Amino acid sequence: MKKKILWVVIPLLLIAAISVLLFFQIKYPKKTFSELLGTDEANITKVLMRKGFDMSSVETTDKAKIKELINMLNDRYYKKSFNQDPRTGYIYGYIFYSGNNKALTMVCSGNNIYIDNKEKTGAVYYNAVKEISIDWSDNWFNSLSDKK
Repeated sequence: MKKKILWVVIPLLLIAAISVLLFFQIKYPKKTFSELLGTDEANITKVLMRKGFDMSSVETTDKAKIKELINMLNDRYYKKSFNQDPRTGYIYGYIFYSGNNKALTMVCSGNNIYIDNKEKTGAVYYNAVKEISIDWSDNWFNSLSDKK
């Protein structure tokens, strides 16, 4: 009798587990940075980057440097975080401009990413599937600081 119950219960549990996984995969799909940006990458004309440690900032209109940053951000996926409670503190913040208009604000702290794109997503917290490297961000920031 116990074996018969197990033959019924185990498949039901597997079906339930798969259903839950599929639900969250559909409700919280992975997105690329380009999908979150809300405008064509080619329209980005300026990026301002700010350090959360000391609030120092750099900006660039250099298309090659902008493309380098966007490529790095596109090299990972972003999933909407279950926790949408406001947070404090950050390592780096980026503001992407299209002409004189803000296209997107992105605030990073490890793999916790806050993205504000009023046109496309609104203000939403995401988890980066692959963490944004602090070393990479430091090097990119410093490469612009050196040009000042």
